Amino acid sequence: MAVSLKTDLRFPTPGQQGHGRRIIQSEFQDGATYPQIKEYVLEHTGLKVSNLYISQIKRKCGIEVGKNYNLPKAEDSGQPQCPPEKEKAIREAFKYFGMI
Repeated sequence: MAVSLKTDLRFPTPGQQGHGRRIIQSEFQDGATYPQIKEYVLEHTGLKVSNLYISQIKRKCGIEVGKNYNLPKAEDSGQPQCPPEKEKAIREAFKYFGMI
């Protein structure tokens, strides 16, 4: 039987020193979840990022990304690319969570 060990992560919200929202992260995960990354980016930069942008940056960083089952019907359909300011914010979140 596997035992789930939890790690308690805290990060300060803008304007606070050492206080902030608490995030619980399972040790079975590699890094942070998409909602945790989104929340960190929003609280530290005010930017909203999508799952698509997070997965694009994960691929750029060589982080494993799950299979995408929601593929476009047309082969030539383009996906929006992550803007540089959001890429920087996502990379900072990855560093914070020890993913890169």
